[in-house]
Amino acid sequence: MRLELVQKQTQRLMMAPKMQQSLHILQLSKASLLEYLTNESMENPVIELDAAPVDTFADMGRNAVRRPEGAGDIPATKVGLIDTLEQHLLIQLNLAVHRENRELYGMVKYLIGNLEPSGYLRLPLEKAAADRRVPLEVAERALDVLQSFDPPGVGARDLRECLLLQLRQRTRPHPLAVRIVSDYLDCLAERKFREMAKALKCTPGEVHEAVRTILLLNPRPGAAFQQSPTVYAIPEVFIDVTDDGRLAVHVDRSGSSSVRINGFYENLSRMSGGQAGDYVKHCVESARWLRRCLEQRERTLQLVAEQIAVCQRDFFLYGRRHLVPLTMKEVAARTGLHESTVSRAVADKFAQTPQGVFALSFFFTSGIRKEDGGVSSESVKEKIKELVRSEPGDRPYSDQALTELLNEAGFAVSRRTVAKYREQLGIAPSAKRRSG
Repeated sequence: MRLELVQKQTQRLMMAPKMQQSLHILQLSKASLLEYLTNESMENPVIELDAAPVDTFADMGRNAVRRPEGAGDIPATKVGLIDTLEQHLLIQLNLAVHRENRELYGMVKYLIGNLEPSGYLRLPLEKAAADRRVPLEVAERALDVLQSFDPPGVGARDLRECLLLQLRQRTRPHPLAVRIVSDYLDCLAERKFREMAKALKCTPGEVHEAVRTILLLNPRPGAAFQQSPTVYAIPEVFIDVTDDGRLAVHVDRSGSSSVRINGFYENLSRMSGGQAGDYVKHCVESARWLRRCLEQRERTLQLVAEQIAVCQRDFFLYGRRHLVPLTMKEVAARTGLHESTVSRAVADKFAQTPQGVFALSFFFTSGIRKEDGGVSSESVKEKIKELVRSEPGDRPYSDQALTELLNEAGFAVSRRTVAKYREQLGIAPSAKRRSG
């Protein structure tokens, strides 16, 4: 093996630190920007923040828009609870099993540590027993102990066992519901109530009553203990309809207006020399650049928001079904910005509109061809929801029927696309939507 020195010439695109900072600030959400400015003011002694942004950050939970998970337009998560599922179960373990019973106590604790966040136990008991070097009987007893804990259904190996545990822990278990979950869970999923009634030798009404009991059970008993931070949507763009029917677009400019340079240090930077003077000058220049970055961020956001308002005017005036296809490339061409800049500008930003609060990325949607032009995929989804809501309960529309109805309404859409949109909307297939 021979070592040698080789000179090689290459070309690489290097981004200056100031440009990196500018792009980073553009991409920040409002909440992240407030936190970023607070940190900058702590690191740079010449930066002074007005009280408003700090107060806004502190009071974010009180002033910001918050929506439950699954609401559609604003991503939000559940509020974290005081303790985790593991802590909740360990408290019960300490009350149920004495620590001197080391084998059983250790085995239950081991099973608790292997639970999924949903509360299910996917670890085979044979492997658990081998891992702990205890007989299989100890692992089985440990599972019985775990499955007696709160929340009901915890420690189940599958959905059937989870539901049965909950039914059997009720004060008055429903015998028919237990039988349906034990032997007819697949029929229940497909809503074959008549077939179940015939097989169980009971009336459809009795089956419906048992099903209502089953629907009250929790298929994910550990979900209530899943911890994640609350995410708030703080609108930065405000789109309103004026009295004469025009759209007015306003961008929150509290970021740049809140950053001030301390007058004493600014004067000192002009007069001082030496190492201390150079440091003060560097801090003042950094603060000025930060303000320019914030002003540029606001100008870019204003440009992009104005074009969104122009392109999606009918949406803001008349609602979701009037959302039209729009790409970031189109907005980039209209504003003279690069497509990646548009992408950064809309990332994690929210707009308050006459139709509600929406993520700016919501307005960029793919399109479907229509006889009189293009429509957005969101418009097609709204039409699908409307058709499903109005369908006959005993004869729900199949994907093919939905496709034909959409085609009749002028939407050029395939059955495969209808099936994809239906799944994205969380709408079950027609066989599972049948009410009787």
